[in-house]
Amino acid sequence: KTPVKGEGVTAKAAIEKSCTSFNPATHQITWKVVVNKNYQGLTNSFVTEYIKDGQKFVSISNADITAKDGTKSTLDLQDKYTVNGKEIEINFGDSLKQAQATFTVVTELDETQASIWAGNEKKTYYNEVELDSDQQKDIKDDASCEYKSTVFEKVSSDYNYETHEITYTLTVDRNKMAMSDVVVTDDIGSLGMSLSSDVTLVHGYGTSSAHSTTLT
Repeated sequence: KTPVKGEGVTAKAAIEKSCTSFNPATHQITWKVVVNKNYQGLTNSFVTEYIKDGQKFVSISNADITAKDGTKSTLDLQDKYTVNGKEIEINFGDSLKQAQATFTVVTELDETQASIWAGNEKKTYYNEVELDSDQQKDIKDDASCEYKSTVFEKVSSDYNYETHEITYTLTVDRNKMAMSDVVVTDDIGSLGMSLSSDVTLVHGYGTSSAHSTTLT
């Protein structure tokens, strides 16, 4: 991709896609699409979403339409798209004639990505979008999103030379996923340490002994 600069020039003017957020609790990614940023007189317009590997389609929002004269409206897209496998085609008709459209697409990690959302993992996901109209053909843009999952995390404080203590903080399910029958065992005895004080829990309950701590 070659960046374009200059007065009156809008980068990715025809169509632009970006990743706005990911939700580790639901394993969903939200993508934003902006079409016709320079308010061309597009007619018979179609936008096609290409859902890439490891994801499945969830939903499309309605489109915020801004006309060249500044008039704003909302276009209901729920009966204007068709799904064919991992391709979603949206029929804008003449709604983009001298008007800009902004909408979002939500995808979800599929079952093949269980090792990502069920562990401490990071992975980059991709999606692509294409604009076709009477005036323009095969105008594409793509975007990426780094998905980070943190199911379990352990952090230690600095060693206290006066008390000979180290404080460990264990965080379970930072993703806030639905989890059940969770057991965490911290085998401190194998490290030559012993528990010097009670375990403090923010949520849940726990039991402790001289050499191990189990949180559930």
